[in-house]
Formats: sequence, structure tokens, C-alpha cells
Amino acid sequence: MPARTTGWSSTTRTRITPRILPGDPGRPGYGYPPALRSFPQAVYGGAPILRALERANVLTMRTLLSKITSARPVAMGLAVGLVIAGIGAVIGGSYANQVVHDQLAPQNIYFPASAEEGLPENLSQYAGQKVDTGAEAKAYAEDYIGLHLQEMAGGKTYSEVSTLSRENPDDEELAGQRMSLFMGETLKGLLLNAWGWSVVGTVATVAGWTLIGLGAVLFALPLAAVLLGRREEKTDRVPATAAPASGA
Repeated sequence: MPARTTGWSSTTRTRITPRILPGDPGRPGYGYPPALRSFPQAVYGGAPILRALERANVLTMRTLLSKITSARPVAMGLAVGLVIAGIGAVIGGSYANQVVHDQLAPQNIYFPASAEEGLPENLSQYAGQKVDTGAEAKAYAEDYIGLHLQEMAGGKTYSEVSTLSRENPDDEELAGQRMSLFMGETLKGLLLNAWGWSVVGTVATVAGWTLIGLGAVLFALPLAAVLLGRREEKTDRVPATAAPASGA
């Protein structure tokens, strides 16, 4: 028998001899308090503890999924709505990029083929290419037209040159610079406008695919809850090993 341990009561100052826990040292449960001896058989009565923990983990995951998808028709309806919205955004983004291409291509704007023909060094990757995308339109407007506009009138803008031209109506050079700056600034603005719409199209496309992905995940959550429920049912059907009776 295990050795008895003694102690003193903090209130009555009387010696207390704790009762030895009942049980046979050769049987499960000996040495454990009653709360642990009455623990469910799935954990203590012979079934492996790891199996019980696995079952608890499955139940926890199923509970979480059940909370997320408690209103299954609403969740699946929302998922379908997200997918439809995503498809619409992808179509809209593709259409915007196609319109930008269709507007730029007929203009037949080309980058110079080499630096000898006036191609800036930072645009060497576009050498000889046709401007028919938003990125190419932005590069041509800012780094090619913009560069020439700055060199044309000593860095003056169209507004400044126009004011000087009105003050000097007989100055043909100012009149020529004013006209060149007007056409250059107009073309630059149109190209940048095309680039802006291409950015809108790209953002819409990315957002569309994101919505489609979210919708697919939301649609899959109820299915995952169903699968985990079936797994739990299979687990519950496995008979648990009976625990040996504890001795007095």
C-alpha cells in the first residue's frame, strides 16, 4: 500500500491523515482521483489517447466550419454572387484593355528604331515597336513626347509660349513653337488617357479573379463541413474498448 502522508489543518490545527485512494495497484485507475477515473472511456478506458485527440480536433474544425456556414443557402448564394461578379469584372477588364488596343493601333505610332533616330536610352526595350498598349502609350507620352516638349521652347509650357506669342504676334518662331507644343501636349494627354483606362482594365481583371477565388472558397466551406461530418459519423461507429473495472 502507498505510504500515508499527514498534514495540519490551517483552521483547527488538527492533524489530517488523507484517505488512500481506492483501487488495486494492478488495475487502471489506481492512484488517480475519482474525476480522472470517471473520464470518458474514449480517452481513459482503453482507446488510445491520440485517437481521442484526433477526434476532438475534427470536432473543433467541424464546429468552426459550422459557425461559418450555419446558413448554408446564404453562404452558397453569396459564393455564387461573388463568382458572377468576378466573371463580370474579368470581362469588363478585358474589354477595357481591348478598347485601348483598338484605339491606339490605328494611329500607327512607332518608337524610333535606335538611338541614332532619337530613341531615348531608357526606352531601348521599345525600339521599333508599335504603340498599342497602355504601358507603351505611357512610355511614349512621358519619355519621348515629354522629352521633346521640354527641349522645344527651353522648358516653357504651352500656356507660357502662347502668352508670349500673343504679346508678339509677328514672331513666327513663337507661333511655330506654340503650335508644336499644342499638338504635342494634346497627343501626350490622349496617350496618357489611354494608359489610364488600361490601368482600370487591369485592376478590374485582377479584382475579378480575386472575387472568383473568394467565391470558390466560400462555396467549398459547406462541402468541407459535410465531409468532416461524414468523417465524424464513421469515427463514432467504431466501438470503443471497454475499460476494466476499478477495484475498491
